[in-house]
Amino acid sequence: MNRYLSIFFVTVFSFVNVLLFAQGDASKKDPTGWKKADQLYQQKGYMASAAKYQMKQSAENMEPEVMARIANSYRLNGDVDLAEYWYSKCIFNTKNAEDKLHYAEVLQSTGKCEDAIRWFKEYQKETHSKREFISDCEELSTFKKRENIEIENLKALNTKHLDYSAMSYDGGVIFTSTRGVRRASKVTDSWTKSNFSDVFFAKMNDEGEYEIPQPIEGAINKKYHDGVTTITKSGTVMYFSRNNSKKSKKGIIDLKIYTSTFVDGTWQKATELPFNGADFASCHPTISADGKHLYFASNRPGGFGGMDIYVSENTDGEWSAPKNLGPTVNSAGNEIFPFINDEGVLFFSSNGHKGLGGLDVFYAKKASPYDETTWNVRKNLGTPFNNRKDDFGFYANPEMTNGFLTSNRFGGKGGDDIYTWKTNDGKPLKLDDVVETSFKVTDISTKNAVRNAAVTVTDTQSGKTVFEGETNGKGMFQTVISEGKKYKVTVEKDGYITQEKEMTSEELLEDEMMNINLEKIKCLELYGTVLNEKYNKAIPNTTVTLVNKCTGEKTVVQTQEDGGFDFCLDTECDFDIIATKVDFVETETKVSTINYATNWRGEELKIEMLPAKKVVKSTPAVKTETVATVKKHLLGNTTADFHVGQVLTLKNIYYDFDKSNIRPDAQVELDYVVTMMKEIPTMEITLLSHTDSKGKATYNKLLSERRAASARAYIVSKGIAPNRIVSVGKGESELKNECKDGVNCSEEKNQINRRTEILINKMD
Repeated sequence: MNRYLSIFFVTVFSFVNVLLFAQGDASKKDPTGWKKADQLYQQKGYMASAAKYQMKQSAENMEPEVMARIANSYRLNGDVDLAEYWYSKCIFNTKNAEDKLHYAEVLQSTGKCEDAIRWFKEYQKETHSKREFISDCEELSTFKKRENIEIENLKALNTKHLDYSAMSYDGGVIFTSTRGVRRASKVTDSWTKSNFSDVFFAKMNDEGEYEIPQPIEGAINKKYHDGVTTITKSGTVMYFSRNNSKKSKKGIIDLKIYTSTFVDGTWQKATELPFNGADFASCHPTISADGKHLYFASNRPGGFGGMDIYVSENTDGEWSAPKNLGPTVNSAGNEIFPFINDEGVLFFSSNGHKGLGGLDVFYAKKASPYDETTWNVRKNLGTPFNNRKDDFGFYANPEMTNGFLTSNRFGGKGGDDIYTWKTNDGKPLKLDDVVETSFKVTDISTKNAVRNAAVTVTDTQSGKTVFEGETNGKGMFQTVISEGKKYKVTVEKDGYITQEKEMTSEELLEDEMMNINLEKIKCLELYGTVLNEKYNKAIPNTTVTLVNKCTGEKTVVQTQEDGGFDFCLDTECDFDIIATKVDFVETETKVSTINYATNWRGEELKIEMLPAKKVVKSTPAVKTETVATVKKHLLGNTTADFHVGQVLTLKNIYYDFDKSNIRPDAQVELDYVVTMMKEIPTMEITLLSHTDSKGKATYNKLLSERRAASARAYIVSKGIAPNRIVSVGKGESELKNECKDGVNCSEEKNQINRRTEILINKMD
């Protein structure tokens, strides 16, 4: 399954070594020949070791550890059928939990889904690993099926050997292969018992057919593994993987990334990049469109699993220290063969994320194109790109309409074959299926629309907010969602119980419109509209005051553009509703909820106002002779002066939790503000309303805006011109004490944070 890992490490296995091992087989010091087999296995000479293990003894007489090694050797070379056979011989007696994981992987690749899940659960029971795996065979049917994709074996390039990682270049294709090139001495890779890999190029002729592939000209192909190339847009700089010339501390020759330039028709001597290391592998480079970011695979220390994807940035010719792309991209398994397209979408292969089997191709996106720590979307590319076997080496042209893929799927010519893919409609490959969906928020009892409800839609996987706003006059809102994701929808409205629902995109798209019901907090909803009685037209920005006759509390709101307003009324009370607007006659309406607790159905109230024949100037709320008292109250000193930029905290204007009405004690405080503005007619102010930290921050922001609007409406109702006052809601962003989220505070301390401040903006 993982023979692609053979190019990470090299154990040299020459013809001379074969003779030495053969002599060792006959030696009395090693009668079974297994000492040499063990040595080969430890040095990652898997296929060579598997052959030696089986030379002297049948499976019935082998130790479980030996059978597991043979199974693992076949697995690492992509022969899942033989790997399954040998694992089945030892799996009940093996002491290594990793054998259960690998057995699960090969079972999935051979189509035995239920058995694969069983053995993965056994592995997880022993290790508590974070490794991902399908939890139900039905899950296989949930991966995206791309019916507009055509895939075809590129027979002109493929052989019985490993042929992989193709990309378009110079009117042809450049790729990596183990088909072999002529060398002075014959050296083979004991991992695969085959040739080392080299870079080849095949030109496309005028008939659209590929010519016979030839080793690429220049100083690219050397003694051991060379390959998996990426070339800059200019076609003059290549980055590729090559085995180090020296062994690591473990006796392994790891891969490093090299670069070469194209001069006078040939690739020049390669130089090593600075972030390589002798004791870990760096390989499979892919360069961004601007040539500044190099993504690659590495098993350097500090990763999440085996091989992880990293990125290095080139600034003024210097490559930065590599950054791990994080857990969205990387897993407890292996992430390898990355490809970055022109739009910054990263394609890579993994056996650590949920897939169809073996290596699957995935794609990933980041929230910010400038921040490599924001990779927050990862999805399986689906079929036909992926199948039960290994799929990797994905490449696409700049238009995303065709490209190459490597796979060992059924029907190929060799171990790994190169395939072409294209969209059958000629349109770019569509990655995300983004759909607009509609929601409607209604009262669960009356079925009436709930307008101005605060709504937040969050992607549960990434935590990203995809929508934040309010319902419109019909209780509706629209947002865009992506297929295959899960979302949390939160709806908040003053007077209602907050509703939170988690739904998959499939559930959201089942109906043309998703309905969300809100339940009231034991109050009765009153909807109203203010109209011009003479012309039957809506009057926006009208101040509407609700006076609760049971408590004396006043709630002040302003009508919307359609003249609408709403209140949440206590049961068993009488109310006065007073509408005021400059140039209109004040209108008072009485409403009662007495004896309506059970049959109230969201009453509709129409208030008709007549234009005033003349404007009557209001008398000051506080007599002019008390101006000194106002200064003392607001400034603490009768001789002090007001000035631009000054912030005044209103000492006694507080709010009840979750309410925006003006309490009786607050009216007295606001009357001082009215006097101040009447005495200084050029003064303009901003009312800053703050909440405590109870509830969600989004809702508190909206609540503070309503509270600021209530205070402004009250002052305007006393004769102050509306253009002199701006209201701003600050939410819980500027707390006065320690009572932040998670801190248990008394009601008195929370009350301090529910306050209103005045910022003086202008004075002539």
